[in-house]
Order: sequence, then C-alpha cells, then structure tokens
Amino acid sequence: MKQVQVQRILSAVAAAGITSYEFDSDTGTHVYHDGETHLIKTEGEMIYGIRSAKVAGSHNTFSHNVQVVGMWCEDAHEFFTAGDYQQIDTFMQNVGINLTADEKEILLRIDKMNSNIIPANGDYNRFVPISQEEYDRLSPEKKAEYDAAKKADEDYKKNYIGQNAPLGVRLSRDWN
Repeated sequence: MKQVQVQRILSAVAAAGITSYEFDSDTGTHVYHDGETHLIKTEGEMIYGIRSAKVAGSHNTFSHNVQVVGMWCEDAHEFFTAGDYQQIDTFMQNVGINLTADEKEILLRIDKMNSNIIPANGDYNRFVPISQEEYDRLSPEKKAEYDAAKKADEDYKKNYIGQNAPLGVRLSRDWN
C-alpha cells in the first residue's frame, strides 16, 4: 500500500468508530489495533504495531514486556476490520467507495445474520401474546395497555437488526 492509502484507511476506521483492525504483509508481519492491548501508529512510510512481547509459549525473544513491530507501508498488502452495518457503510464512504442501494441491502442482510434468542415463555420482560379468550376478559384499560405493548413489540421486531439469524428467517411471530 502507499502511505496515502494507509492514512485513508486509518481515517476511515476512526470516522466509523471502528476500533479493531489489522494490516498484514506478504512476509508474515501482522500489526493489530484493538485500542486495549494492541496499537497501530504510523509515521512517514512506516506502520508500527505496539503489543505485548509475550506472544506465545514460554520462550521470550525480548527481556521486556512491550514489543514494537514495524513494516513499510509498501509491504502492507492486506487490511482487515469488522463492524456493524453503520460502521462499515461509514468506513466504505470514507475510503471513497459509495455502495449502491442494493449493496447496502446486502450489507444490512449480513448484519442481520445474528439474532438474540429470546425464550418463548416470556422471560426477560418481553411482550407475550395472549389468546383471544384472554384478551376478551381484559378490562378496557388493560386492553389499551396490551394493544400499546403489542404495537411497540411489532414496531421493535419490524426494525430490529438481529444477530445470528440465517437469511430469510422471520424474526417475528405470527399474532394470529
């Protein structure tokens, strides 16, 4: 990569609020950034990875705990990151790639591929539908409360971006 490409990528991850990313070289050098235990810094045409020197096993190459790994920008041939729909859309815009509406729909479907599992028994204070008989026995005040809760639940499920749900799976229950 050219220095300008590395800087564009770093600006794009910052703009998108992405904190985990890495640059890799063909020579096997990997530099990671997670904002906690791995940092990436750049200066001129160099990329520096700052991390623990205790990387594996009982053998330590250095007698100190903090290690710096450097590589030339031109040796960085790959970049990896991950984020949610909004972060990746923002990242792509900031590296100069505008996604089409169809591509954004695919990105949204990828992000929806995960769904939280909520027990059907109504645990965790989630809305649980009741039968028509139960509904008919409610007082007018309770019916109004139930209808409002049902509408809020339907709106939530309609707009929910879930985690771990395979494509094409309905995320909401039938209310009939």
